[in-house]
Amino acid sequence: SSRSYEVIHHFYALSDYPEGHIFSNPVSLFYLLIQKSMKKYIAEMIGTMVLVLMGCGSAVIAGGAAEAVGTGVGTIGVAMAFGLSVVAMAYAIGGISGCHINPAITLGVLLAGRMKAVEAVMYMVFQVIGAI
Repeated sequence: SSRSYEVIHHFYALSDYPEGHIFSNPVSLFYLLIQKSMKKYIAEMIGTMVLVLMGCGSAVIAGGAAEAVGTGVGTIGVAMAFGLSVVAMAYAIGGISGCHINPAITLGVLLAGRMKAVEAVMYMVFQVIGAI
């Protein structure tokens, strides 16, 4: 019908919208999509990135790099780095995504029936991206 054509036409012709309309600016549209649907996935990605960067980074400093420079953070330092990373991310992203920051935790939440399978897969995908 002509109505469906108009909807499709206006969806693709962003310049047809009046100035200030959310669809008149592709950047605003992208921001809206991220804000509404991707916020929790981006939070999981950032949380996992921080955990891997701080936790594994301190383990590298405690291991091979410690021999080269003659000092390191030791076992306690690695444990503190992992623990403080999790606490910091719990405060930072806990209210947004639940702060799983680990696919194993997401799998547990899924198996407990507290999350939909599609959402769990998306969490895991973004957690792996953040870990890389």
